[in-house]
Amino acid sequence: MVKISREIKIEELEKELAALKDRLSKTLRKSNDIFYLGGDGWHDNPAYDLMNADVDKISLMIEQIREEIADLRKSSPGAKARRVVRRKRQ
Repeated sequence: MVKISREIKIEELEKELAALKDRLSKTLRKSNDIFYLGGDGWHDNPAYDLMNADVDKISLMIEQIREEIADLRKSSPGAKARRVVRRKRQ
């Protein structure tokens, strides 16, 4: 049962990751317009500042989901742990 729920969790996270990547892409596509139309370029431009904060937030969320997926994959029963065994020289 745990294996199935882990796989489902990974699938859900991958869907969420794809949605966040799409959202980040759309936000970045709007950045040029926001920069020029929102005020004085980067100076005194609250719309541009808000967009940058949103990009930072989305990027952080993407990174956290990637780490969670990697952790779930590492802990899966099918994952093989690599262990180095050193032999003593004789």
